[in-house]
Amino acid sequence: MPNRFVVSLLEERESLVSQLEGYKKINSKIEKIDELLKDYQDGKAIAPLIATSPKSTLSVQNIDWNIVKRRVLEITKEAGAFVKANVFSSTLWGDEATEEIKNRLSNYLGTLEREGKIVKYKHNNNNLKTYWGLPEWTLNKEPLKEYLKIKEAA
Repeated sequence: MPNRFVVSLLEERESLVSQLEGYKKINSKIEKIDELLKDYQDGKAIAPLIATSPKSTLSVQNIDWNIVKRRVLEITKEAGAFVKANVFSSTLWGDEATEEIKNRLSNYLGTLEREGKIVKYKHNNNNLKTYWGLPEWTLNKEPLKEYLKIKEAA
């Protein structure tokens, strides 16, 4: 039977190894954030800070919706035309966007509409053909023709 001192050393070693693994994960996350910040400073578009741990996945809870708000407005301006919600989700998260995230994004677009940041246009009054654009792209709540180059995700 090992003596208490040896057992205590082994337990402390195990605890330190566990802490070291935690620090390695934290360091990995810091490096990922640094990469995203460098990309942003270099003028590259970056998605909202999604999960950076290899084991975690994108979820509604780990999305910064303030960044989403800014990016939705940027994406809309860059498109220069009314776009469907799937353009936002594919640009922001690619294939990682779950149905839950897409539904939350759709609700969030409604919030931005109520705030007057964006406007909704239903082509032929069809909910399946709902597009989003900037308020200045409308006249009497109707979209101006130059902004109806309807764009959808590929």
